[in-house]
Formats: sequence, C-alpha cells, structure tokens
Amino acid sequence: MYELVELETTVRIPPTQFTSDVEDAVLKALENDVEGKLFREDDTGEPIGFVVFVDEILDVENEGIFPGDGASYHRVRFRALVFRPVEREVVVGEVTRVKEYGAFVRLGPLDGLLHVSQILDEYMYYDGAREALVGEETGRELKRGDVIKVMIIGVSLNEERPRDSKIALTVKRPGLGKPEWWE
Repeated sequence: MYELVELETTVRIPPTQFTSDVEDAVLKALENDVEGKLFREDDTGEPIGFVVFVDEILDVENEGIFPGDGASYHRVRFRALVFRPVEREVVVGEVTRVKEYGAFVRLGPLDGLLHVSQILDEYMYYDGAREALVGEETGRELKRGDVIKVMIIGVSLNEERPRDSKIALTVKRPGLGKPEWWE
C-alpha cells in the first residue's frame, strides 16, 4: 500500500529559478512534476504508484541546457512515499459515502468501491434517511464513518486524473468487514 521507494527522473529548471540553490529548485520541480501523480518506471512504463510526497533528494546530475529552451535539465534520484494499491491486499479503510449500489471506502489518497454484491451473502437494501446499506435478514448495516477491513480485488489506475482511478473491493472473505460482523 504505502512504500518508501527510490525513484529517478529528469526535471526541468526554468531560467527564473537559476538564482535558487540547485537542490531547492530541483525539489520544487519534483513537487510540481511528481507529487499527486502516477509515477511510471522509465524503462518499462510499468506504474509504480501515486507519489504522496518527495522525502529526500539522493543525487542530482546536470544534463545541460538545450538550445532554444534556456532551462537546465537535471537527472534526479530521490526517495518518495508512494501509494500503490495491490490486488489481494487486505486494508482497513473508512466508509466515506454510501449509495444504493455500494459504499466508497477511503484507502489513503484514493477511494475504492465496495459494491453491494460484495458485502454480505444476503439482500441489502439502501436506507436513504440514514445513508446506510442494511442486511434484510441480519440487520447488519454499513454507513458513513464505519471502519471496515476490505480486500482489493481490482485496480485500474488513471494517470491523467488519479481521483478517477477504479479500485474494486470485497468483504466476502473470512476476517473481513466490520469487526462486529466477525462474531
């Protein structure tokens, strides 16, 4: 889910930042270029995860100034906190919204969808007045603010709009769901 990883990329420092300390200018460029965005491996294009924040700059190499641009380019190796949802991972989250079709669960910087079919082995109806899903037979309910243990069963990351990424969840496994359901 969260990992502190070493990453590498090239950043562009505009001429207006030449008066700054190089490391400060590089950090500012990294914050603008990578924080809150999906970071991909340079060689393979494989997604590494969403960069939550840049923790430390490890190495900076000047790549030069290219004709017609005026900016300087620097190859940077840095450490960052990355959020990477992984299928079959079990996580604890908080229910942020409940709709007729399921509940949205906050998993760090992104929400996942717990579809109504993935909650209980019984029919659940939506109680709009309480914004809750309620089990018809057991009366078990799921509402906003509930803390719930879920398993990630599907991940589709959206590089352009991270908030539009799709994370599918289930609680139909032993030990998942709300703690009071485990009894």
